[in-house]
Amino acid sequence: MFRLVVTDECHRSIYGKHMATLGHFDAIHIGLTATPNPGELRWVSEYERRLVKSTYIFYDCWNSARQEGEPTFAYRITDAVRDGYLANYKVYLAESILTYEGAVWEGDEIAPGEWGRTAESGDRLRVIIDEYFSVEENSPQPRPRRTIVFAVSEKQAVVVERLLNLLLPDEACLRIAQQTNRSAGQVRQEFAMKITCYSNNGNPKPIIDQFKFDPLPVVAVSVDMLDTGYDHREVENLVMLRPTQSAIKYAQMRGRGSRLCPRIGKPDFLIYDFVGNTEKFNDPGARYDRPKLVGPRPAPQPQPPEPGPGPEPQPPGPPPPPPREFTLIPEGSLEDEIRRRETIIVGPEGLAIDRRTYRDRWAELVQHLRETDPAVERIFAGEELTDANVTNPIT
Repeated sequence: MFRLVVTDECHRSIYGKHMATLGHFDAIHIGLTATPNPGELRWVSEYERRLVKSTYIFYDCWNSARQEGEPTFAYRITDAVRDGYLANYKVYLAESILTYEGAVWEGDEIAPGEWGRTAESGDRLRVIIDEYFSVEENSPQPRPRRTIVFAVSEKQAVVVERLLNLLLPDEACLRIAQQTNRSAGQVRQEFAMKITCYSNNGNPKPIIDQFKFDPLPVVAVSVDMLDTGYDHREVENLVMLRPTQSAIKYAQMRGRGSRLCPRIGKPDFLIYDFVGNTEKFNDPGARYDRPKLVGPRPAPQPQPPEPGPGPEPQPPGPPPPPPREFTLIPEGSLEDEIRRRETIIVGPEGLAIDRRTYRDRWAELVQHLRETDPAVERIFAGEELTDANVTNPIT
């Protein structure tokens, strides 16, 4: 019988049959994860919500009074950056008009959230990729910087891969050819590669290994393949084309660039955000420890009428329209441009998604000083301080 059970990536590996297996062992359980799942509060009945799929509950770290998780031990990304274990990062935020306002094509309205899912515009992606190359050409690093593009779908990834290889500036192509001892033609064909579940006839692992160990490709266009659990220390750029509402998903994507790489002298990494993810999670409301509420309170169901004479039942209405097929709008059909550019330098507090940690640490320090330093307690009591009272000022 095991006395200790350690589960890695426990935010996703303790559910279903795995939970029954883990629960079989009368042992100490330790779960390791960078992004604990706070679960979802779902309506079970008119009077009850049930918290489901919560990492905190399984490990008995759930504070029912505060309705939030309290890890047994937490080592935050800001701690790891400060202590020199992870690379810090910058954010290059660029908004294109089509990305944020959508478009109308052949009478159909394309909402901003549909890009890459039901429709894509070659003009939109060309503007985004030109912007990426423009910033990269001004990079102080002399080497081609390994990049992961987080795409929405297979069909979007195909277009992104083609445009990255097509729009690679000639000077950059020749420079990379010299640095990698490859021909310019090979660089032009293999600068970017798509890595999805369909790559290499459904076997993407050789391409994943090629991206990690070979000079080419420089850019990997990923759809749900490199978002989590992928470790490539040389990655210096993350390009976000995929919007997400999940703080956990965002943190996992961000983590793909955070590994240090002394071999290449990697100072930090850069997030190219073309869909507003970093601004979304620069909201103090973005939290890892609070469950999200799923669904409103269900409306009461109408009672069936008493049997009796009445009008004839109406025939069923027309079936709902089938889902719209993916529309690829050819280049030259729409106009797009970058309407806003901003570089965000991430300080020691991190973005607001990390800032709550900083505030909690400060609150804990103040509470500790209040309990141990009479001068701090006098401040809370509203009493006037003298020089004799101040023995241990907060620095």
